[in-house]
Order: sequence, then C-alpha cells, then structure tokens
Amino acid sequence: MAEFNLEQATFAALCFVAGKDNKISSDELKEINKVIDDLDYFTLNKSDKDYIYSIWEKDVKNGDAFLKLVTDSLTPCSKLDQMKAFKHISLFLNRISKGLISSLTHASVKRADRWPAANELLSKLTFTPEEYDHYITEVIE
Repeated sequence: MAEFNLEQATFAALCFVAGKDNKISSDELKEINKVIDDLDYFTLNKSDKDYIYSIWEKDVKNGDAFLKLVTDSLTPCSKLDQMKAFKHISLFLNRISKGLISSLTHASVKRADRWPAANELLSKLTFTPEEYDHYITEVIE
C-alpha cells in the first residue's frame, strides 16, 4: 500500500481519530466529511476520499495498520507540515466535540480523554509540545 501525500495523510488522520474513538461506520464518517469540508483545507476529489474511506473501513476494528500508514506518511514531512496537519486535526476535533476541547493547544488535546486516538497519533509525530504551542501562538496572532 502506497503512502499518502500530506493532504491525504491529514484527511486519513481525521478518519482515524474520529472513527477509532467514536466507533462510527464509514457512512457516519462521510457525514462528518461535511465538517471536514468546512475546514477549507482539503482539495481532495471524491475518488481520493473514497479510496481513503475504503482503506479505513478494512481496518476499522483496531486501526493499527491504518495508523501506521498515516504516521508513515506524516513522519517524513517537516515538523512544520506535521504541525499544520495536527492543527487541522485539532480544529476538526474541536468542531465535532461541540466544545469539549476548548482550545487548540497541544496540552489541551493531550488532556482530552475523549480522543485517545488523537493522543496515539500525536505520540508518533516528531514535534514537541513546546514547538506546537509556539506554532499555534504564531498562527493565532
């Protein structure tokens, strides 16, 4: 299975954190796609998204192979690209959690027991909490 590009990997990471933590079906995940589209980040076409959904569906029970594909695709990227991707994941979690995550800081995501898969993904990336907090501070300002 080929690795994803940065945009595909970020989209797949959203599938992973939403699907593993919420035990949702791919049809329900496609509904969440409306939230993803509101992020104004993804330019993936329908066939790209359907391809990612099909891979996700095959591994929805435990997520290990899918997480490996996502992290194998993200970890060669620069720290900045990884932080950009995680920022989109944080925004996504913030929107679907309806306020359970109150800010975008790395620490608040790690404290969010509701999203253990996000923490699992976060532990595989190469940036530090301090680097991410600095990045988010610059983005917000």
